[in-house]
Amino acid sequence: MLLIRLPLLLHPFPLLIPELNWMIVGEQISQGNLLYRDIWDSISPLSALVYWGIDSLFGRSPLALHGAALLVSVFQIVYFNYLTNNRDLYPDRSFWPGLIYMLFMHISFDCLTLSPVLMSTSFLLLAFGTLIRQMDRRGATDEVFEVGFYIGIAALFYLPSALFIIWATLSLLFYTGATFRQHSLSLFGFCFRLPLPYCFITSATASTISIETYSRRYFGCGSIHYLISSRCWLLY
Repeated sequence: MLLIRLPLLLHPFPLLIPELNWMIVGEQISQGNLLYRDIWDSISPLSALVYWGIDSLFGRSPLALHGAALLVSVFQIVYFNYLTNNRDLYPDRSFWPGLIYMLFMHISFDCLTLSPVLMSTSFLLLAFGTLIRQMDRRGATDEVFEVGFYIGIAALFYLPSALFIIWATLSLLFYTGATFRQHSLSLFGFCFRLPLPYCFITSATASTISIETYSRRYFGCGSIHYLISSRCWLLY
């Protein structure tokens, strides 16, 4: 992994538009601007929080993005290899699952830098690990709450990751003896995080919030919707 990433760390490629956009979002938040009100961008809230933290510590540094991406990638590779060996997903225990995972990671640009997709994938892997544990027990337990919760956190880094809740639900349905209560726990874990970042208390000085910039990129909404109020809750 280090040998593959070393040329990129020593001689970074020119900044691409998405990377520059993430850096600018972090910079603007550091200057006191509010996401989705002063900063019109479709980036998910936890991703924006990470870029704000990196900008606060290192400024507008491509090397910091690539270094952080390297750490996240190493975690994913080690965890995936541990998961496949510990849960006996393959007949023989070896380093090959982690190696293949590493090779596939380098197909996409999203895995070479600290992108929302890369950060989101870490939590999807944790959800996958919990799901595999349920299958090994030949019967679901109340830990299925963690599956939905991890997928919900992943969606806060990259919104389309929320679609994996369908995969989790079908997996529990066909490969475990999950009851209706346990399916409900999984969905509750997924929905549990929803109000936290999307509830904004607005005041008279911050009464107009556009949700078009966040939804249009992912769902192709053609119209622009505004919520205007002197003091209200916005639940997205």
